[in-house]
Amino acid sequence: MRDVPINAGVSLPGHSHTTITTGTRNHHVTTSDQTPDELRMAERYLAVLADISRCTQMVRNGDWAALVDQADALARRAAHLAAAASGLAEDNPPRAATVVDLVSRDRASEAAQLLHPHRPKTVATTPMTDPFTHPGTRPGASAGRR
Repeated sequence: MRDVPINAGVSLPGHSHTTITTGTRNHHVTTSDQTPDELRMAERYLAVLADISRCTQMVRNGDWAALVDQADALARRAAHLAAAASGLAEDNPPRAATVVDLVSRDRASEAAQLLHPHRPKTVATTPMTDPFTHPGTRPGASAGRR
């Protein structure tokens, strides 16, 4: 796995550099072995979610003139997402969990954070969750049940 910058473009020359569009901010995610289709779907979906977040902010602020341009951008990016989805190979589709994992790591888009909150795959071991320091507890069990 490697740290990969997320910025305004996609670069997949042999998977040596992987970037994902989320607007103009730079971010980092850790990636493993994603396919080009998975990266493309995550990129296009993140672009749509980022535009939705921007539209939401413009509505909150009552910035109707800016909303016109942003809604047009949203429509274009949604069309790019639809085109990418229609071009997927049916025999080897992208893994949904991989796409969602990439999207959930984006902290720039409010919509991405709300729709796909990042859930780490592991739980940190603490004195309260470690069965060696608390032998009567089961990992993952709630405090009220045994």
